[in-house]
Amino acid sequence: ILDFVDKWVKDPALNLLVRRILEEHGALFKKMPAASNFHHSYNAGLLEHVWSMTRIAGYLADHYASYYETLNPPLNKNIIVAATILHDNGKLRELEYHPVETKYTKEGCLVGHVLMGRDMVREAARQIDGFPEETLLLLEHAILAHHGKRDFGAPVVPQTLEALLVSYVDDLDAKMNIAARERLFSNTDGDFTNKVYALDNRRFYK
Repeated sequence: ILDFVDKWVKDPALNLLVRRILEEHGALFKKMPAASNFHHSYNAGLLEHVWSMTRIAGYLADHYASYYETLNPPLNKNIIVAATILHDNGKLRELEYHPVETKYTKEGCLVGHVLMGRDMVREAARQIDGFPEETLLLLEHAILAHHGKRDFGAPVVPQTLEALLVSYVDDLDAKMNIAARERLFSNTDGDFTNKVYALDNRRFYK
């Protein structure tokens, strides 16, 4: 993930912000699940989710920047990659790590990781002299909108191309993880898995 930061986050202030957050919370980030019972809900699941998402987001950012090359301003890969890496950092405060059963903190239940993650980004940005306000606004928006829909817990819906891309990559990676792990660990006798609650109770063909 740090390699992605060096390779794709060329904005100096944004690069520094992402690195500081990763370094400050690195020990917990390496072992935290991404959720208690949804996608990537196992040790280091958050790290795996962010690593996978960042690879996808970097590829798609290049693809769409080239495809829509006359966009003015152009698609901002710096924001896309930074938001992808930091979109779930609030889970470091929303969840209380336990190697067997991760639980939600009081603050996690009452505030939630989306807003807590935005707050962590604001706190880090305040420590960087002259951090660009526009850059911070675009990054905050992508984090706040990464659930895509208000029905899915997003305080705001994506209103920039960068936030839209991040929200779709998050949704894709989460759902592929759920479906693939159901296939991998299915012990049903028939040709289909059990019903997957998180995916509209559908059963997957094995």
